[in-house]
Amino acid sequence: MPAIPWNPSFSVAHAELDRQHMEVLTLMNEMEKLLVSAPGNYERKKRLHILERLLHYGHHHSALKMRVLRQWGCDEDSLHRHWRAHKDFDTRVYALYRQLLAGELVLDSSILAAIRHEFFHHILMEDRPLLASLRLRREAGGEESHPRPAPPWPCPASLAPAALDRLTDTAVPRLAA
Repeated sequence: MPAIPWNPSFSVAHAELDRQHMEVLTLMNEMEKLLVSAPGNYERKKRLHILERLLHYGHHHSALKMRVLRQWGCDEDSLHRHWRAHKDFDTRVYALYRQLLAGELVLDSSILAAIRHEFFHHILMEDRPLLASLRLRREAGGEESHPRPAPPWPCPASLAPAALDRLTDTAVPRLAA
């Protein structure tokens, strides 16, 4: 599978979100380079490092995305669905990380293809339409055209902090130092 360059059609028209999407595309391309190199412990460590960086990306990206969606007037149901999609992605990446760490998995192109598919599906089929509709409503002066304050946690307000702790602690435990 050849490396995928950033394409303007991937843009969600938000500079920081686009920058973060470019970052994960770079990580996927780095993983691709490792897949064509000879397998070994060094490459395994590099793959683990890339998956760690994807997990780190996921945490920061979902926090920013929820803040932007909330400020742009996204309804709670859409916020919750979007937040859940991000957490599901994080969970799948963490499962890959754990399998690779335990020696149960050798990352191959089919796994990378699955990550790529999920990433691009999310950008093109979820992020772009949602952000475009919110932008149009704001520009038209809709009732949600003024930024709303973000909650102190990066998830929909309908999830209490205790519920968020349970979800994040069980779905994607912190990586050991």
